[in-house]
Amino acid sequence: MIREPIKPQSDTMTEAYSLLFEIEIKLRNYINWTLMKDYGLQWQYKFGEKKPLVRSNFNELISYFEKYPPLTSCFTPAEIETLSHLTKIRNKVAHMIYISEIEFDILAKCRYIIKCRLK
Repeated sequence: MIREPIKPQSDTMTEAYSLLFEIEIKLRNYINWTLMKDYGLQWQYKFGEKKPLVRSNFNELISYFEKYPPLTSCFTPAEIETLSHLTKIRNKVAHMIYISEIEFDILAKCRYIIKCRLK
């Protein structure tokens, strides 16, 4: 059996998945911790959220930062716009579709934004 060498694309996709994992975990934890601190353990019930945070998809996570104080002051409108571009990139990575260098750069930029803003 002849094995193909590992391609640089697979390294890029592995790193992309790792970045996405880090981003999503950071967003979920920050949302939960911040809203629990300000509104108590039942914050999801108080806001009428039908879907548990752990089941929210990526664009739903971003929407929390647009609708619930104190999360609304975390990102600028331009940063929210940049973060919203991640949904398509995330779906490609999750379904093992190669992403472009530009898409990878957007992913890395989003990780940087989140790392700087959510401490």
